Amino acid sequence: MQPFGSFLGAIALANRLSRSPESGEWLFYPGMLFDSPFKWWGDYQYRVTLHEGIDIRYFRTDKGDLHPLEAGSLIPCPEDGRILNICKDYLGYSMVIEHDHGPSTRLTSVLAHIVPDPGITYNDHVLKDQIVARVSDAGTSPLEPHLHFSIMEVPHTTPYDQMNWDLFSSRKNIALINPVFMQLEHT
Repeated sequence: MQPFGSFLGAIALANRLSRSPESGEWLFYPGMLFDSPFKWWGDYQYRVTLHEGIDIRYFRTDKGDLHPLEAGSLIPCPEDGRILNICKDYLGYSMVIEHDHGPSTRLTSVLAHIVPDPGITYNDHVLKDQIVARVSDAGTSPLEPHLHFSIMEVPHTTPYDQMNWDLFSSRKNIALINPVFMQLEHT
C-alpha cells in the first residue's frame, strides 16, 4: 500500500488542490487523528469510541489558501484492490477494499462518508488512483463533509457483509492500523 502522504497527494491532485503531490499540506485537528478520544466537531467532547482512522478535510496551498474537501470531492482508490463491501454509515456510505492478504488475514482500507461512483459495486477490481467515490454531503449533521480513512487487518473468516461499522468500532477480531505509519509498497 502506498505511504499515507502519497494517498493524500493523490486526493489533492484529483481535486486540483495542488500542482504536484508534494505541494501544499493537509491540516488535522487532534480529534481527526487515529485513536483520538475527542470529537473535532460540535461540543469537542469525548467520542463514544476511539477514532478508527483519520478524517481528511482541510488542505492548505503553498500560498496559504485553505481549501476544504467539500461534498462531491473526488476520492481516488489508495491502492489496487477488490471491493469487499459497500455499507451505510453516519454520513453516507463506506467502501471496504481488500488490498493484500496473508495466510489468515486480509489487509483492507475503508473509505467512509462517501458516495460510491455508480459503476463501482461489490467484488469489482479497482486500481490505485482510480476515482471510486465522492465525498458525501453531511446533511443536517454537525460534521462538515470529509473523508474518513481506515486501514485494518481482518480475518479471512469474516463474512463480507459483516465488514461494517458494527465490526470496525467494536475492534473485535480486527487489527486497526494507523494510516500515518502505512509504508508498505509492493516492489
